[in-house]
Amino acid sequence: PVKFEKFNDYYIPFLNGVMVSVAVACAYYSRRRNVIWGLTSNSSAYYSDCSVNFFKSQSKTVYYGTNSNVRLIAPFLEVSKAEVVRKAKKLNVPLELTQSCFSNFEGPCGKCFGCIEREHVLKFNGNVF
Repeated sequence: PVKFEKFNDYYIPFLNGVMVSVAVACAYYSRRRNVIWGLTSNSSAYYSDCSVNFFKSQSKTVYYGTNSNVRLIAPFLEVSKAEVVRKAKKLNVPLELTQSCFSNFEGPCGKCFGCIEREHVLKFNGNVF
């Protein structure tokens, strides 16, 4: 695994908490019952707001904060990113259209932790774009 200390410039504390809050508010007002969060088992090694405990805490907050109208779901919480890629390949998901960049919305920067980790996982599974 890549050492996280090398990428501290890209760490934003509680970022996932903020993103979950926005997603839940949008879901609530558009009458959606579920917010799907793409956490994987690898995520918590680098970010405390990706841990199982954080997810459980956020799930309870969402449940009570929306009067049980919205549920927070993390279907890959106990699955590695490599396994997610393998499943995506079996389902013919166009992985070349996905992005993990922390700093660029136009395309991958290739330098941030998200880009480096994504490239590593994709190459490990035989994908090169």
